Amino acid sequence: MRAVTPSADRERRTARRLPRTELCTSAESNARVIDTLVEAFAEDPLYQWLFNSAYTRRRALRDNFTVVAEAGIANGDIDTTAHRDAAAIWTPPGAALFGDSTPMRTVLSRWVLADRLAVASRAMTDCARHQPAEAAVLHLIGVRPQHVGTGIGSGLLRPRLAALDRNGSTAYLESSNPRNHSFYLRHGFRAVADIRLGDSGLFVTCMVRQPSRSAT
Repeated sequence: MRAVTPSADRERRTARRLPRTELCTSAESNARVIDTLVEAFAEDPLYQWLFNSAYTRRRALRDNFTVVAEAGIANGDIDTTAHRDAAAIWTPPGAALFGDSTPMRTVLSRWVLADRLAVASRAMTDCARHQPAEAAVLHLIGVRPQHVGTGIGSGLLRPRLAALDRNGSTAYLESSNPRNHSFYLRHGFRAVADIRLGDSGLFVTCMVRQPSRSAT
């Protein structure tokens, strides 16, 4: 029998407390996921820059995440918790989140200044060059602010990453908030490029995770 260290014991107790992950599949559930994403990204540097009016930012975020979440249900998976306090939107290897990007372009053109939208579009094109062709893509993960630091985000990621490990699949994401990089690094992602957003002072970091050999 292996001795259990105090830190390992704490990790086990934390794991038992984490909410179970489930898929978001209904419109009612999706509405609650959208609420969570709005709260989670209200202070994100990229979205503060894109939707530069604090007065209208939450309305803009709601429009944006409504389109993203609908695409997530249609073309990928939305992992979430029972109370919808956290959500992650994935597409499997080889799949695209948007078959038709018109709804997203419409939302962004409604809320984003034209020059900033052009800068963001160029940055996304540059990011796409660093996405492995057959990678599962984590488009976003958001946790309600009052639950940040509780382990709920890790609890949401682990089952999905474990499944990718079993299948030998690479994962990819783009992070617009440097404060989140250590979280992704702990889960096996590594930065492969920093893409500058014009003269905003912001970067989007492209990150790749190779499957864990221990799972094969």
